Amino acid sequence: MGAIDDSYRTVFVVSCKFLEYEWPTFAMKVASRYSFREGRENMNIIILLDDMKQSEFPKLIRDIWHKIRPLHWPNEHNTDKTRLRTARKLFWEKLLKRIRKGNKRLVACSLSESTI
Repeated sequence: MGAIDDSYRTVFVVSCKFLEYEWPTFAMKVASRYSFREGRENMNIIILLDDMKQSEFPKLIRDIWHKIRPLHWPNEHNTDKTRLRTARKLFWEKLLKRIRKGNKRLVACSLSESTI
């Protein structure tokens, strides 16, 4: 909990499988109760690996869903490799923008293929 409190951003990477199991769900509930408390809602980033519904998340997260705006990892099943590569690049750009938002200490950097 101290690491969450000391962090500028908290990133949750969530899949359908993750939410199926009791221990990860419990861990997410505990972490979300601590990191999504009032005043920290915008400090959290949720990355969805699968198509998931808001109703699948713990109540605390569902209640502030409009503030979270999760990012969606591009679908691996996309057969068009060029579109998939473009979607992944856009994903990384959005993630970097969210991480930087409001943090003047972060030095501007650009995404490169080696970063991705």
